[in-house]
Amino acid sequence: NKNKEKGGKYPIYFRITVNRKKAEVATIYMAEFKDWDDAKQRTKKNSQINEELTSLETEVYTIVKRIEKEKKALTAHAIKNYLTQKDKLDAYLFEFYDNHVARLHKAGEVEEITITRYNETRVYLLRFLENRKQKEILMENINYQFICDFDLFLLSLKDRNNKKLMERNTVNKHHSRLRTMLIRALKEGYVHKNPYVDFKLKNTASKRT
Repeated sequence: NKNKEKGGKYPIYFRITVNRKKAEVATIYMAEFKDWDDAKQRTKKNSQINEELTSLETEVYTIVKRIEKEKKALTAHAIKNYLTQKDKLDAYLFEFYDNHVARLHKAGEVEEITITRYNETRVYLLRFLENRKQKEILMENINYQFICDFDLFLLSLKDRNNKKLMERNTVNKHHSRLRTMLIRALKEGYVHKNPYVDFKLKNTASKRT
């Protein structure tokens, strides 16, 4: 970009073109005009910058393949947004979970006790992942086996008062909150199948005094 010269160097941009529509992205690199090889679209001497530019180019084509595979809208600006992480192709469980709960809280769509219950479920999910030696998991990687293992994990825990094992109906409520997350992730394109389709929740009859 010749309009943003600084100390005799110019910032290197690259342009994404799809169906004649363009989007430009600024890199963090700068080069002198005399050091730029216009034919190769690389610097003449700086191998480090050239390697980084090649890496960015490869990342763009990887994004394109993902967009095409997942049948999302392929536009120059969509590629730019994924590349700059303004939009995301993947979603991680706790990031997605926290964003969902924050939206519920901000919109005032649910009572405060519901937010508390969601936070309780998050604690159990975190403990479950720690038990599996994991800190995070992609929403897309939450499958039927994950749900089954989470179910057994909950059934092995003591209840909130730490007096007896967690009852089936309480376990199901934690499943219900996770299932809500997966349904939303499915709608937003981060998940291609909801594993709860195959995992049926069965309530047990409660005994009231």
